[in-house]
Amino acid sequence: MQNLIIFVSLLIVCYVNCLPQGPPICTLMPRHSNLQPQPGDWRDHFEVYSFRINQGRLLDPRNRTGTVDPRPNGVFFIIQPKNVPGGRSKEIKGFAVEVNRAHTRGFDPVTFPLINRNRKLKQMECFDGAQFLAHRDASPKRRISFFVANNLDYKTHAQRGIMRFRATVLENYSSFYSLEF
Repeated sequence: MQNLIIFVSLLIVCYVNCLPQGPPICTLMPRHSNLQPQPGDWRDHFEVYSFRINQGRLLDPRNRTGTVDPRPNGVFFIIQPKNVPGGRSKEIKGFAVEVNRAHTRGFDPVTFPLINRNRKLKQMECFDGAQFLAHRDASPKRRISFFVANNLDYKTHAQRGIMRFRATVLENYSSFYSLEF
């Protein structure tokens, strides 16, 4: 009986802490323990790239169908750890991104039309209407990417300090960074 209680307890702890299907709720704060974000500038550790592109180009990169419109209709984002010469390669263990509600009025609405094709991220259903993406599983990732429809002026606004997204990147279960981009 004692072995059964220990087994069930370990099973519950693993389910709560390991989160194999990603976070169960919409939050940027990891619930693995009472962690705080790593100090310093996240830009020293991660890179965020954004490219104006037509979503058809993501589905048919070589335009074999001949039907991909060359005009961009959205922005493709890539988030990855920075390579440090001589350092160990870093990976992303967990990821969550939320549309910054402070910067939604007067901008194109943010939608993720290709998220169902994304093998690393899923769109969360948030009770408060927040727009939120999170990792699908706890496997290590070299990079995270997603497509946002419209918002072709994203870089112009970002250069002016308007950060449309807030994110959390988990390096491991004891280290995470808070990003705004």
